[in-house]
Amino acid sequence: MSENIENNNINDETFENIENNEPDVKNDSSEEIIFEVFEENEPKKKKSFIKELFDWVVSIAVALLIVTVLHLYVFVNVEVDGASMNSTLTHGDRLFVSRLFYTPKNSDIVVLAPTLKEGTIVGKSIMSYNSKEKPLYIKRVIATEGQTIDIKDGRVYVDGALIDEPYLDEGVFTLEKSTKLPLTVPKNCVFVMGDNRNNSSDSRDERVGIVRREQIVGKAVFRLLPLNKFGGIK
Repeated sequence: MSENIENNNINDETFENIENNEPDVKNDSSEEIIFEVFEENEPKKKKSFIKELFDWVVSIAVALLIVTVLHLYVFVNVEVDGASMNSTLTHGDRLFVSRLFYTPKNSDIVVLAPTLKEGTIVGKSIMSYNSKEKPLYIKRVIATEGQTIDIKDGRVYVDGALIDEPYLDEGVFTLEKSTKLPLTVPKNCVFVMGDNRNNSSDSRDERVGIVRREQIVGKAVFRLLPLNKFGGIK
């Protein structure tokens, strides 16, 4: 009888030991699994961040490349500085200039690279190339290659015909300057003038003279600013 009781006690203790130890084994196993999962996810997060950063860098680089190509070959954004095109264009106007497949035509407003040598004085302006960005000039095409231009009594004639210039302010007369007229425009050249004829250094001045086609940056096609003048340019 006592033997059975002793065996029962042993079984109870064994059961208690098993019962007490079993959760410990399970907890250790769970912690190991969680730790392993955390370790596996850590490099994935790092790889994901690096890939995302790389994608951003590539996207920005591509965007900058596109803008650069467009600026060099398709369009340029310029600001009017001065009064030579008043009142068609005024100081501070921001313009969109198209460079794409442009052939100059009469009455077009064009942006030009400098035509004068460094240090040449025209009125109050001094042509200088000391700055990082060379100055650009904006004028209107009056005559193209092969056409003959003349100025008589303050009026402009092309190939013997008086041209209509609705863009000029009322009462404005076009005065001759140092360029000898009449003049036939050479091949691949244009004759340009500012709309503010009394305050414009242009092809009438022999120091500026005829403009070569390669000096034309592009055609001014759109005014961006000021907003109250937003739209096309004539």
